Amino acid sequence: MANRVAVNLAHVLFFGLSVLLLFSVSGCEKKTTVQNADGSGPKEEASTQEPTAASQEPLAESELNVYVNGVKVNYLSDSIDSVRAILGKDQQDKEFGPGEGGKVYNELDAEGVKFIYDSKDGRFSTIVIKSDKYPVEGGGKVGDTREEVLSKYPKGFYQTMNGEEKRECYSYLRMNPNGEIGLGFDFCFDQNDRLQTIILGWKAFAP
Repeated sequence: MANRVAVNLAHVLFFGLSVLLLFSVSGCEKKTTVQNADGSGPKEEASTQEPTAASQEPLAESELNVYVNGVKVNYLSDSIDSVRAILGKDQQDKEFGPGEGGKVYNELDAEGVKFIYDSKDGRFSTIVIKSDKYPVEGGGKVGDTREEVLSKYPKGFYQTMNGEEKRECYSYLRMNPNGEIGLGFDFCFDQNDRLQTIILGWKAFAP
C-alpha cells in the first residue's frame, strides 16, 4: 500500500486535471482557501456538510469497488486484466497520455465507464463512471439524487473555494494522515441534483 501511495502522489494533479478536461465535470478539482495566520487574506467559510475531510472515517481498501456486469472490481487489488476477463470481449484501448517519470497511461472505454491505467502493469489510475450500469460499493450509481447519495455516504464532505461552497462534487475519500491526498469517490451532480459522474481515484488537496 505504501508503494502505491508513493507512485500515485506524483500523478494525482496530472490526472485530476486531465479527467476534468476529458469529461467536462465542473468542480471536481478543489483547492481550499484558508486565512493567513496574521489575519490577512481571504477567509474560508465553513461547509454546511459535516463532518469535514479531517474528521471523516477512512474507507477500507475493500470498499474501493466498482461493479462491472455485476462482478466486483477493486481499485487497488485488481487491474485492467480483471476488467477484460469480465467483459469477455476485446476492447479498444488508446493512449491517454504520459505522466511523470516517463510513465505511459492507456484508456479503456467500456460504454459508460472509462478505465485509465498504467500501460506497463495494468494498475488503475482513475475510473470514471457515466452510466447507471456500473454501481460502486455502497450502492451509489449514476442517476441517484443528491439526497440518495448523501444518505448512502453520510461521512463525505464538500470543499470550499475562495470562500464559496462548491456543491458540484461530493467527496467520499480515504484520507492520508497528512490530509493532503485522499483515495476514494467523487460524486458529481448535474444542475438538477442528479448524480452525473462518479470518479474513483486519488485526489489532491491544498495544504
